[in-house]
Amino acid sequence: MISIVIPSYNRAYIIGRALDSISKQTYTDWECLIADDYSTDDTESVVNSYTEKDSRFRFLKNNRSKGAQGARNTGILAAKGEWVVLFDSDNVMHSDFLEKCSKRQLDTDCDVVNTWSRVIDTNSMHQVRSFSWVNNGMIHKSLLTGKCYVDNSSTMIRKSFLTDIGLLAEDCPAFQEWDTHLRLSNIAVYQTIEEHLIDYFVGAADAISSSKRKDVKGYLFILTKFKKEWIRRCPLHFCKYAAILKTCIDTLDANERAAYEKEFSKLTGILKPVVLILANIITKRHGKE
Repeated sequence: MISIVIPSYNRAYIIGRALDSISKQTYTDWECLIADDYSTDDTESVVNSYTEKDSRFRFLKNNRSKGAQGARNTGILAAKGEWVVLFDSDNVMHSDFLEKCSKRQLDTDCDVVNTWSRVIDTNSMHQVRSFSWVNNGMIHKSLLTGKCYVDNSSTMIRKSFLTDIGLLAEDCPAFQEWDTHLRLSNIAVYQTIEEHLIDYFVGAADAISSSKRKDVKGYLFILTKFKKEWIRRCPLHFCKYAAILKTCIDTLDANERAAYEKEFSKLTGILKPVVLILANIITKRHGKE
């Protein structure tokens, strides 16, 4: 069985589209757990219209009460399947997504299978780009150096490996997938299906990626957590991401900027001059663009 875990909070207006795409999967041995973080809208009523028709849909309350990551962990802990897909409530699965993921896993005996995604603008409904990272084998260093990335909505993961890494980090403010797969890729073998089997929607006002403040907090969290490994294995890439952090800090207002500058200085230490040079280069490039 494949367990699809969807966190939700006030998603009544959109979650039906994702659930419809799941109900149309050609692979039928699945369950879908909607882990709700105490929505105040009609999310529960919308989901119940699916649970009443199909027992494979299940509605859960997020008793961990720690946002989307806590809701995902609630779903993982309740999942009955050997495999988990951490899906987002505003995305869409193509009908053969689960079938092709299952087949690739059986053919390769890997621990994580991911596919490509079409990235669609929510306002125009046009494809604006695609997620087409190729993640094959042991990809840990590629994740550290930015050569690849893993999007959870297009990924099927062996559940036991998620428990082995201690589940998802509930205190991670942004870039949760980066954190998860930096830990998971130390033990897991990956495979990529080079087909666009997920529609990933961008541009929604409530998306976590829309907040520069959360970007700053996310970079600080990731860089601090994995700093020793970056410095040991690829210090220049640590400097590159720290430089991106600096450019994000520079976009904040004066009070916030001053507070984060102290954390930035503590994080970068003796590497700060190199980081500032890189940040200046990045800023100039963006200015030209």
